[in-house]
Amino acid sequence: MRGLKSAAADGVAHAFDVAGSTVGFAAITLLFAGVFFVRRRGWDAALTFAATIGGWGLNAIAKNVYDRPRPELEALFAADGFSYPSGNATIGAALIGYAALAWFAEARTPAAKTAIAIAAVALTLLFGVTRIYAGVHFATDIIGGYALGTAFLTVLALIRGKLQP
Repeated sequence: MRGLKSAAADGVAHAFDVAGSTVGFAAITLLFAGVFFVRRRGWDAALTFAATIGGWGLNAIAKNVYDRPRPELEALFAADGFSYPSGNATIGAALIGYAALAWFAEARTPAAKTAIAIAAVALTLLFGVTRIYAGVHFATDIIGGYALGTAFLTVLALIRGKLQP
């Protein structure tokens, strides 16, 4: 990843660091939940909050179980806490994944479904890859975060399936 270093890549990594902060994920959650609420999709709004809060909680538990130190590299920016699994990857997979699932169900055209899927995958990948690029996570931290977030997303999808008419 160090070979990809550039001012533009640094900027993207910083942007995703801000978006993946507590305030950033809170803002994204409020935005998505607000859109669902305005569209009279209360359960989707509630499950959007559940995606973020549950992803954060599961990640906090896992970090304390594994207590893996962060890479000993010169990082692009500071990161606190343990390394495994990545919170940005966990919450990103759960939150972005849930929003995509809910919007995908409403999409009417194949083009809209494709756009939702591509955007969700790209955003989720960027939440993880930028952490490796910045030197604050190992690749396995990201993979573990994606696995944990996706497992929780599966639970949310099953709950959503039971709630939808």
